[in-house]
Amino acid sequence: MVDRIKTTIYQFFALMLYLAHNNRGKNVTDVEQPTKSITSGYYARGFALPTILISSIVMLIVLLVSVSSTTAVRTAMKNQYYAQLAQVAGEAGITYAEACLNASPGGVPTWSNAQPLQSNTDCSGVETVDCSAAPLDDLCSVTRNGNVRSNFSIGMPPVDANGKAKTLPNTGFVEILRTSNGAVWRRYEQKSVPTTAVPDLCSGKATGVLGWNNAVVAGTGNPFPEASAQQIKNISGTPYAGPMYFRKDFSVTQAGVYVLNNMGDDDSEVSVDGRLVSTAATWPAVDTKTVNLAIGCHTVVAKLTNEGILPNPAGLSFSLGLSGASSPLIVSDTTWRVSSGNLFHYSSPNYEVETGGWSPARAIQLWSALTPVWTVATAPAWNTTTGDSTAYRISTTHSYTSTATYPAASTTVFRNTDNIVVTTPMQVKLGYVCDDSCTIWLDGVQVATDSAGPYTTNTTTVTLAEGSHQFGVSLTNGGAGPAGFMFAAVDTSTGTVLTSSDATWQAAVAWYATDPNPYSYDRLFTPNPPIERGVNIAPDFSLWTLSGGASYNVATGVLTLPSTGSAKSPTVRVDAPTGIVAGGDFYATMASPYVSFAPNGGYLLGTSYYAPDGITPAYNASLPTSYTANGCAESISLSVWTSNDSRCVFTGGPNVRYMSFVYTGSSGGYSSPDLTIKNPLLILSQ
Repeated sequence: MVDRIKTTIYQFFALMLYLAHNNRGKNVTDVEQPTKSITSGYYARGFALPTILISSIVMLIVLLVSVSSTTAVRTAMKNQYYAQLAQVAGEAGITYAEACLNASPGGVPTWSNAQPLQSNTDCSGVETVDCSAAPLDDLCSVTRNGNVRSNFSIGMPPVDANGKAKTLPNTGFVEILRTSNGAVWRRYEQKSVPTTAVPDLCSGKATGVLGWNNAVVAGTGNPFPEASAQQIKNISGTPYAGPMYFRKDFSVTQAGVYVLNNMGDDDSEVSVDGRLVSTAATWPAVDTKTVNLAIGCHTVVAKLTNEGILPNPAGLSFSLGLSGASSPLIVSDTTWRVSSGNLFHYSSPNYEVETGGWSPARAIQLWSALTPVWTVATAPAWNTTTGDSTAYRISTTHSYTSTATYPAASTTVFRNTDNIVVTTPMQVKLGYVCDDSCTIWLDGVQVATDSAGPYTTNTTTVTLAEGSHQFGVSLTNGGAGPAGFMFAAVDTSTGTVLTSSDATWQAAVAWYATDPNPYSYDRLFTPNPPIERGVNIAPDFSLWTLSGGASYNVATGVLTLPSTGSAKSPTVRVDAPTGIVAGGDFYATMASPYVSFAPNGGYLLGTSYYAPDGITPAYNASLPTSYTANGCAESISLSVWTSNDSRCVFTGGPNVRYMSFVYTGSSGGYSSPDLTIKNPLLILSQ
């Protein structure tokens, strides 16, 4: 159209030139005017034509400029329109890529440069419809209007060290098709839009900076309900004893009931969004549970504990999927993140002791000056040399006969269980006598050796710094026969016996050809980031310990507490919260025995706090106003549910790494005799 206008203008301009040429030297009217002079007739003939020509040229120039300006504006608007279409198509591609990354374990791209992500492909870049022949499917473009269509093509994005996508480029484009044959004759690309940083995609918290690394395949493992699940572990070699943590962040796009399968070697505890949902303590048993998950981001954390003394195989097998779905949403594989604490010697307070490798020592005989020790008539001068008279000769409970025979040329290890806590540095005398020889360890450091045999009492002096301390003894038996040792640590300034060998010591359950010198992952380690705050992490009642006639109805989710009943939660990891809120939904029709309650129904709830080992009681604040346990009693209205009751508020603290809580029946003096409970509540604050 614009070209036609230009042609018309040029033709008009040529006509004007032609007319000017033909009229040159003629009168204006071509009629004789005798009354005018030659001069005046010349001016009359020469004035009108130049004026017309000049005016026409000016008008033509103005018209040409207007047309050119209109053409430029039209072109600019058209380009802007195509750029906007390309940008929108690129944003659609980014949204599609984010969805694919969200569904991919660990946010790892599943497409490639060879098979880019397009509107007609799946998340692996495989075409789902053919776009090479007409008529084109709707999936062959993001938008299409006549002979204009838009699309995107995303190749392999930049990834981090874990294979997770870091940015996504806007690769939108617009193609103009020929109306005659549908071929592309012009293409507009959107390259001015900056790349998009890939959002969290329910991941990113388990970073390498916080000590997390990708899991490795442990092996084929035992039979598992989900064949695609791999048995995974924390290192490429053989794991040590002790705890290790596995984490997987994932996204749910369909709310519903999800089936969880968990199998840990040796045992495992699984939490979803901080709530303990599964325990598998007997390997290779599979624990199957169901969890309700809403749309959005979720986190599963598994604590796996490897038992034994020497490094040995261990791994986690896991799957989670929507109930009734043909394939799981997530399975255990190398996209999981794993974290473990540092290694600690068996003579360290941080060493993890599990029943799989340790047992109580056998106390053979208490030292006495009047009773022969080591089966000889003359006892060593133990008490006068060491300042202790409480030590037993101890050994192991296995590989032992009536004649006290232990294997020849073999070694086993022992450790004391009563941690020595020192508030100010002190000097300590160590006394020991060994059959046949031994090595004494303190907090992972060798401090003494003895090869003098069973008739000599030995001593050495060490300094204990402020903090917790542990002793270990490596005992070697030279020839088949009796084997054992005595040990004591005595404060030199007060004569106080800090520890001595007795039945509370732990002994390895085996003798070894060489000193096993065991290490384990840190038993006090808890991974970072901590358990989620501000959400309910109370374990489901199906995991609680019920006693005194308490019962739980799985179908209704209701726990019933008779007068003597109680329900105790499993130990829950809480990672040193500043505050703790506990409660639940409560219902009763009978009055509380506590007459001061108004309204007169009631419940009683108690909490207990533990150190990082999940066993040792821990104080929840600074002395003297701290406790290892708290109680809370509250009134409720009768014959109506008191829902989401969160009135029981307790102090946390840096020592509280684990906790449990318990509901008690009316025998505790506060609960209604027919109390029923639903939806246990446990919320942590920073």
